[in-house]
Amino acid sequence: MKILISIFVFLLGSLFHSQSAEEIIEKNIEATGGKTAWKDLKSIILYGNITLGLKDTYPVKIYQKRPNLSKTLLIINSREYVVEGYDGKKGYVRDFSKNLLRVKEDYVPENFESELLNWKSKGYIVRFLGREKVLDRECYKIELGRNQYKTLCFFDIRSFMILKEEKEGEWIFYSDYKKTEGYTFPFRIQSIPKDKDHKGGGYILNFSKIEVNPEILSKTFLF
Repeated sequence: MKILISIFVFLLGSLFHSQSAEEIIEKNIEATGGKTAWKDLKSIILYGNITLGLKDTYPVKIYQKRPNLSKTLLIINSREYVVEGYDGKKGYVRDFSKNLLRVKEDYVPENFESELLNWKSKGYIVRFLGREKVLDRECYKIELGRNQYKTLCFFDIRSFMILKEEKEGEWIFYSDYKKTEGYTFPFRIQSIPKDKDHKGGGYILNFSKIEVNPEILSKTFLF
């Protein structure tokens, strides 16, 4: 009988945590704009600066369009350089040693839409892992997983904004959230490599402006 009670308690606890994780994700989506608004987002242009390594800072412009088209430009000495991009079929990365844009065979494009949006239909499983502090902020810790892919997401317990993600090989920190045309975006993103030997690696993105649903011509993604 004790064994049956223990199993019941375990299953009840697992169900509660699963529901809690789902509720936290839903609150994040609502707090950042709402499911309908995010489904209506078709394109975006981000303007700002990127700091690479310890001190190299450049103006940056990022184009993104559904379903996974992207183009990132660095402005160096008033000249634009394509750093990387995806045209829907191939990924491109600049080889700065030869100043050439090359096709990267194993390029994995980022989805335009957040993995949290309709996560069930995308085949993800979520798990509530308790609470943990990110810097001085108390957060809900949730694991988002599918097959071998796993991401740990840390949601501020008050605002439900994501403050940190832990992925394979890197930590990503999000801050300076601001509203833009009904959406709430992080205007500061910092990536820190987990590899301790990767000195000076990572980047910091500081955005000054985000355009929502601008018209982006198809030729923008021709490389």
